[in-house]
This record gives sequence, structure tokens and C-alpha cells, in this order.
Amino acid sequence: MPDRVAVAREMRRVLRPGGTVAVAVWALGERLEPFDSYAEFVRRNLPDSPFARAMAGGTLSMTPDGVAAALAGGGFEQVIATRERLTVRWPTPGDEARGIAGTPFGPEIASLGPDAAAALLADLAGALAGADGATVPHPMTAVFGCGTAAR
Repeated sequence: MPDRVAVAREMRRVLRPGGTVAVAVWALGERLEPFDSYAEFVRRNLPDSPFARAMAGGTLSMTPDGVAAALAGGGFEQVIATRERLTVRWPTPGDEARGIAGTPFGPEIASLGPDAAAALLADLAGALAGADGATVPHPMTAVFGCGTAAR
């Protein structure tokens, strides 16, 4: 969203009078897990990947002040934006590794062929696991905002 105020203005335009919009984005300056771990692994293991830098967190992130400014600039009233810290933990490192399929890296890994993809996912699971081989909790920080359209 290069023009975030324009996006907020469009949300307000299609919202009924008095309606409320809610948004959630990643917090700027924080690790974007598991995507940062996936990207680091891909850069190390597939250095020629066209997607190796696909998850540039700054393009997907905002501060609470940025969210509030975009919503207010878009014409919303009663704007609130907060920063929330959440923890995510997958059942197993293999489950976490398979999550890469839902990212821009997924099609590239699938194109490696079944055996190479399985080997890569096993290596990724090992890289994501803690010293004891179990999953590791990932703190994640998000920004939540809401605003109301004038009546």
C-alpha cells in the first residue's frame, strides 16, 4: 500500500455511515515470524532464489502512529491503534516448516521435486527446532487499529 491514506479513504467510502473498520498489520521494527526465519533459511539454502528477499518486513509493517494517521487521514473518527505482542508455537518443527508452503517460497520449493522438497523441509524443521528438537515459541508483534465512519 504505497498510499495508505488513499487505502483508508477507500475503506471509508465503501463503509456504511457509522460503520467501523478494523485493521491488523505487523509491527514495524519487529521480527516477522515465521517469515523472517523462512527467508533466512531460503537465502542460505537456495541463494539463487528469486524469492530470497520476498519477505521484506518493512513493506508489510507499520507503527501504531502510522496506522492511526492513515485512518484519520482517510476520514475515520474515534481512531484507536495499539501494539500487541502475541506468541505463536506450532505443534512440531515439521508443522512449522510446512507452513512455508503458504508463503511466496512455497511454489519454488514445490518446483524442486518431491525428494528435494522433502529434504529441504526436513532441514528447515531442524533449523527451526530448539536444541532439544522441540518447537520454539515465536513472539510476534502486531498493530491493531480501528476507526468509525462519520454518520
